[in-house]
Amino acid sequence: MYVFPHIFAEVMKLYMETHGVTEEQLAQIAVIEYGNAKYNPYAQMQKVQPTLEEVMRIEGINRYVVEGLPLKTYDCSQISDGYAAMILATEEGLKRLGVAKGDCVELAGYAQATDPLRKGVRDVLRPQGAFTAMHTAYEMAGVTAADVNVAEVHDAVAQYVRDEVGGASANDPAIPLPNTQDDAPAAIILPTGLPVTDLQAVAQGQEVTVSWRTNNEAQILGFNVLRKPAVGPVGQANEELIAAEHAGSNMGTVYRFSDAGLAPGTYTYMLQVIRLDGAIEEIVAQVVTVQP
Repeated sequence: MYVFPHIFAEVMKLYMETHGVTEEQLAQIAVIEYGNAKYNPYAQMQKVQPTLEEVMRIEGINRYVVEGLPLKTYDCSQISDGYAAMILATEEGLKRLGVAKGDCVELAGYAQATDPLRKGVRDVLRPQGAFTAMHTAYEMAGVTAADVNVAEVHDAVAQYVRDEVGGASANDPAIPLPNTQDDAPAAIILPTGLPVTDLQAVAQGQEVTVSWRTNNEAQILGFNVLRKPAVGPVGQANEELIAAEHAGSNMGTVYRFSDAGLAPGTYTYMLQVIRLDGAIEEIVAQVVTVQP
């Protein structure tokens, strides 16, 4: 038996009994979260939009995870593989990288804490580890929960997320549950992840081929390839904007651009990403040398 779903199912039953909420109210959380996924091109379940009736109906893929307990398939997240990276730099490091502070996010506070896994040795409805981590980070940053207007949270089941961010302290009540009429669309400002990857520049003879891959083009209008010789200004290698093949969608593809007739020398290539809102991002490829 996989232990985590069983524990979550027991916690859900205890939550319902303690707070007097219904299975239908908790099912509405899943409906809202699936609904928000359609606004995020990176969401794994972007095209799945179940209704409250479908979340409540036990048939097909939707079943009770543990017989006799209320947790259902739609209440749980999918199993996924992914990755993320964060570059930490001091002010001196930013200067060396040539990155302006205004283009960065300041890490003002952080903390980590854990709880025991077993239900019998902790209050599962008031996760002390989560509250300890939050308040330690708040204290380090010199803020309170009232100063926070965006939170990126994760847990495997819907009610756990609500428990963990619900109150300002371990004794506060959980945040209000939605009713069956609630609709809370999310505005995805910039989905997590890199829209453009695998940027390369390869020289062969008097020609350089620049290639790149888009993971999605939800916010991309097109591209420019910029070329900088060892001596001289940056210039645009393409005559016209290279239009994104899937502009405005969450699809991606591979692009190749050939820059021919180059004089011998060293060149740095950059990819200019033009977004649908007019913003411009520049990504630097490696330096290449064109041989005589």
